[in-house]
Amino acid sequence: MNNMLPRMKNIKSAVGYLLWLLGARKILPRAIVNGIRISDCGEKMTEVTSNNKLVVKSKTGKVEFLRADVLRRLIRASQMLDDNMTLILIEGFRSRERQAQLWDAQLSVVKESHPNESEEEQERITRLSVAKPVGMGGGHQTGGAVDVTLGDGNGLELNMGTQVQEFSELTPTEARGVSEEVQSRRDLLLNIMNKSDFSNFPGEWWHFSYGDQMWAAYKKRKTAIYGPL
Repeated sequence: MNNMLPRMKNIKSAVGYLLWLLGARKILPRAIVNGIRISDCGEKMTEVTSNNKLVVKSKTGKVEFLRADVLRRLIRASQMLDDNMTLILIEGFRSRERQAQLWDAQLSVVKESHPNESEEEQERITRLSVAKPVGMGGGHQTGGAVDVTLGDGNGLELNMGTQVQEFSELTPTEARGVSEEVQSRRDLLLNIMNKSDFSNFPGEWWHFSYGDQMWAAYKKRKTAIYGPL
């Protein structure tokens, strides 16, 4: 058992963490992720440009930026794909303002679908898919998180079960109900990203990170090397 347990604020988080260790739970309690110490290495941000294997299709229509080593690892992952496939970056660094917009939009959806739940429970459900823009922020604010998908040789997105940043019962990486073809593509994406030392957030098939608190938590590291910018 590592040293994450003493940092947890309540028994519920401790139980959730133990269930994760036993494989009975896919998503770590938020307290575990937030409890990871940050020692930012000071690595600079780099503009992401498209090549024959890595395609930038920005969700915001703006230039995408990532930490330098994250970009190197993303390029490495893309080069593992067959010639008729590409890796598509939908979003990298995300400002606090955009994170707040995503949070408000998803919270509104949750309130509409769970009108009888308390505000606390509605926020808990929302946090399963979107990081709340409080405290130090989420992985996208560090330049270490990416939302990616697979494309064909021309950079056209392949069917992955949902669109990137589309939240439904098919959003989790190992969601039930997706076709064998879709699951095979998700497994391929997971494989190439894992080989480049990225960590997937199990609640979103498209979300991967390197160096941030979430990466450290799922990799069982004591320290994150990227903090919010």
